[in-house]
Amino acid sequence: MTLPEVVAVMARDVTEAEWISDALRSLKSDGISEVRVLAPDELSRKQSLSGMDLFILDSSIGLRKTMETLQLAGGNGNQIAIILCLKDFEREEYSDTIRFGVQDFILKGQDSTEVIKRVLAHSIQRVQILQATAEAEARVRTIIDNISDGVLIVDDAKTILFANPASEEILGRQLLDLMGAPLGLSIPGEANAVVELQLEGNETKVLSVKWVPIRWEGRDVRLYMMRNITEQNALQEKLIQATENAERFEALKSSFMANMSHELRLPLASIIGFGQLIEADVKEPELKEFSATIVESGNKLLETINSVLDLTRLDASAFEMRRIPLSIQQAVEDVVSDLAPLLDNKMLPVHVTALGDDEIKADPIVLQRIFNNVIGNAIKFTDQGEITVSISATPDSVLCEVSDTGIGIGSAFIPHVFDEYAQESSGATRSYNGAGLGLAITKKLLGAMGGSITVRSTKGSGSTFSLQFPKHATSSTS
Repeated sequence: MTLPEVVAVMARDVTEAEWISDALRSLKSDGISEVRVLAPDELSRKQSLSGMDLFILDSSIGLRKTMETLQLAGGNGNQIAIILCLKDFEREEYSDTIRFGVQDFILKGQDSTEVIKRVLAHSIQRVQILQATAEAEARVRTIIDNISDGVLIVDDAKTILFANPASEEILGRQLLDLMGAPLGLSIPGEANAVVELQLEGNETKVLSVKWVPIRWEGRDVRLYMMRNITEQNALQEKLIQATENAERFEALKSSFMANMSHELRLPLASIIGFGQLIEADVKEPELKEFSATIVESGNKLLETINSVLDLTRLDASAFEMRRIPLSIQQAVEDVVSDLAPLLDNKMLPVHVTALGDDEIKADPIVLQRIFNNVIGNAIKFTDQGEITVSISATPDSVLCEVSDTGIGIGSAFIPHVFDEYAQESSGATRSYNGAGLGLAITKKLLGAMGGSITVRSTKGSGSTFSLQFPKHATSSTS
């Protein structure tokens, strides 16, 4: 547990700071080398927090002075952990300080030295996480700002929340005019589209537009990637060049998504971990609820990031698989056991039957991911009835059919079930969460094994996914 070396305490006077100062000095053997006591007005000098690792504000200086000090600390560009030392009855009065940079609270004259030690360590770690996240954001923005394709982030009301410099030339509008303006493009619902843009002076541009759903500042939005294909569209002899450009664009997208996933996964995992620590430590029901929400939301986002990363690796043929003898029935039963809490919550029975020799050569992690996606989807979209898994073998392959009695799939959407980011319901009317990557990844994993997956379904009457596994290892990467 890492503690700060230099700690500053601001209190109304030395007497008010005595309790926390003594507690901090008792932690000298744990890493605290210096404790500085500041008067309420000392932070007016810009260098006051220079060389300090952690700043403790004592509530004796009053709420107004506390808020002024927080503004000064943040306004000076200090990257420092800030903790508020207060009495138990002052919690509600000082609750808003969390929004202005306070990482945690110490109960004055009440918390033990061990509790103080833990609060200090966690606060330092949180600041480190925030710094790592800010650095990751800066790197992602640098990537977006320097690609030649236009990038827009647009909300459900078709308002532009973000635009990169390349969007200026493509859309013929100044960057300042784009921010907060309507999208102004009629784009079909498909993830890939070609649209015409009418500019001033009767100039027309043909744009290749792609979009993916993402989370941006707590909202479900779309990230649009645009390319001007006017010339390619007008001149058929440049078709080859246009194809090469599209392939390069796709590679750039994959690189962008892979970089973003890698950069966000580490700080996000830390946030989840510390959220779990907070949930375990705090006693207040409201704080427990907040920390539980952090953990739940973080896990959902981490699952999406991991799926994007897996999809990128599969697209780049960089997914390595082991080949060991495995039983399909055993793999299914292991996944059903892992998903038991979801099944129990919905009171859904799962029936597994197997005929013949169901042993194949495959990677156990890959096999688990495949059945997690397929059986997990069956559970997600089934509220009553049952799920059945039927396994049958031939000399060359094993067929596994996963059937449910859920909501089914509309005939118009069935051709797109295995498309990347495809979801039958989308936008504000979505009934089920998810990024639309599970089945796309499943199909690619099966293709890499030399297998296949198909679906048959009727809206309102359930679905059946048929998975075919080769008994002998192949090198197919469909």
